[in-house]
Amino acid sequence: MLDNLEEILGGALMIATFAVVLLEIFCRTALGFSLLWTEEGARILFLWTIFFGAGAATKHDGFISIDVVYRVLPPRLRRFSDVIRFVAVLSVVLLLGYAGLRITMRFANRPTPLARIPSKFLYGPAPAGCLLMAFRLIQKELKRFLEATNHNSKEMVE
Repeated sequence: MLDNLEEILGGALMIATFAVVLLEIFCRTALGFSLLWTEEGARILFLWTIFFGAGAATKHDGFISIDVVYRVLPPRLRRFSDVIRFVAVLSVVLLLGYAGLRITMRFANRPTPLARIPSKFLYGPAPAGCLLMAFRLIQKELKRFLEATNHNSKEMVE
């Protein structure tokens, strides 16, 4: 279950976003009035969906990369390139997460204009999503390291 956290929560939040938008459309067209909280609620739900999706993309190597040079590198240089990429991406994710956390803390108790939802729910997806991405990056790198170590130990035994 924890392995599919991003997919489960992201899917549930996507459905919830869709339901909130449909509710607003129904109220506006069929009942003749608009609910105040639906626009802000849908935006907040969608932001959480995006950051859970970013965690899933991190887990599945779903981000765009240019690997023309990488594919022709010898295995040792590929591994070095992987480490450089890991450190660079993890640094950016942690930096963005830190900046997002500072913004979230600064505006945490300020309510949204219409629905009066605390802004921590609006700004919170950025640091939470970056933390999730950092966790998945570290998890993948540890897995690669353990697989490489296991592979090298088998070669030494043989």
